[in-house]
Amino acid sequence: YFRMSSIDSIPKPIVLFWPGNLRVRDNSCLQYVWEKFRKDDIAYVYLENKLPALSNNLSDAAIQNLAKNINLNGGSLLRFSGSDYESALNDALDALTKKNENLAVVYTTSFVEPIRTICNTVTTTLGKRNIKAVQCLGGGTANEYNFNSRTKVFNNKFAKSAINHFNSSSQPINEVTSNDEGGEDLAFHYVREYILLGESAFSSKYVEKYIQQLGRSDDHLQSLRRLMTNGGRSSILSRVQANHFFQGEVLSGLLSPLMELGCISPRQLLQIKRGVLQQQPFNCRLRNEAIRKAWHLHLASLESTSAVNTTSWTYSYRYWRGFVQRDAFMADDTQFDPKKAAIVCIHGFGGSINQFTGMAALLRKDFNVFALDSLGFGHSEKPPVSYNQYLWRDQVVEFIDSVIVPQYIAATGGEQQIKVIVAGNSIGGF
Repeated sequence: YFRMSSIDSIPKPIVLFWPGNLRVRDNSCLQYVWEKFRKDDIAYVYLENKLPALSNNLSDAAIQNLAKNINLNGGSLLRFSGSDYESALNDALDALTKKNENLAVVYTTSFVEPIRTICNTVTTTLGKRNIKAVQCLGGGTANEYNFNSRTKVFNNKFAKSAINHFNSSSQPINEVTSNDEGGEDLAFHYVREYILLGESAFSSKYVEKYIQQLGRSDDHLQSLRRLMTNGGRSSILSRVQANHFFQGEVLSGLLSPLMELGCISPRQLLQIKRGVLQQQPFNCRLRNEAIRKAWHLHLASLESTSAVNTTSWTYSYRYWRGFVQRDAFMADDTQFDPKKAAIVCIHGFGGSINQFTGMAALLRKDFNVFALDSLGFGHSEKPPVSYNQYLWRDQVVEFIDSVIVPQYIAATGGEQQIKVIVAGNSIGGF
């Protein structure tokens, strides 16, 4: 679990939280410190950047829910903010520690941006202050998935056992009592509802919330609403099919942003199969969510730890609306140059970033070359969502706004006009 073998001699542990680690259950940091220390000696700290790079509309509710669940376990969540994560961490350490006091700061690692960068910042800051860092392997992934097992349709007669399995945890979790609640409680509420209602009834109940979650632009929202059966009018089709979305689409769209925030882990979803239905293999959408998410996080770990090839792409992984996205950068000596314009390469149908490797190598001397795998292609996640041009267009626009533009602003102070050229092949050009 840990890069450090033991912190038994450290009298005061501080557990750090940020988006990506906002849960009590299946939290490797909490599991460790609760076994080693008295809960009264543990400080729980949420670090936030005043200019967050990854928050979504669920993050505030998730933080409030985390604070409530920590309180149920006898603790109190303290929040510190700064212009960046280094200043927020320094403020927290100054407020919580005495001179020459021995500390261990415990936090989860990740290979997905911007959490990876945050972790590196925290590690560097703690090193400057000579404070021990305990890095837990975060994410709640598991490598014991059986990809070759035969499956059959999930039988709802096991729903009661599954609910009992969720309620048997040693950490108390509240039931969701209002639409304002979120975070870990909301994630487990969705899981319970899906088990009890089944695919069709769950999708009908939460389809509008899913549409609002995935569709941000007007035309994308309209395209998703067209998939709702007949606008509510009676027809033969509407009697047997609640909507025209994929099986598991509504569930995946609602759970994935909560998994991005770290409110529930892939391993927890898999525990339904292991703990409740071990003798009943089934094609459960919850199991599919766990396997797909863990697989793409594994890809992120492989490419993030491989040596950088200065003649090719530098890959990064980040979340987009809860789904894992791979993107890439290429420039001379792998260095971003704010004096150069940016080119964003959008691959064609069935393609990936690698479609542009040769062209990028020719352009790198004069441009900062960026590319990304559209959702459903390459090493980006392949969730059961309704793919269309609006989805992919919004992914590109948000990549430019949230990843490329901030690099120019940080390098120039916002004083320089930013030029971004979009180059697309086939449907990428469309």
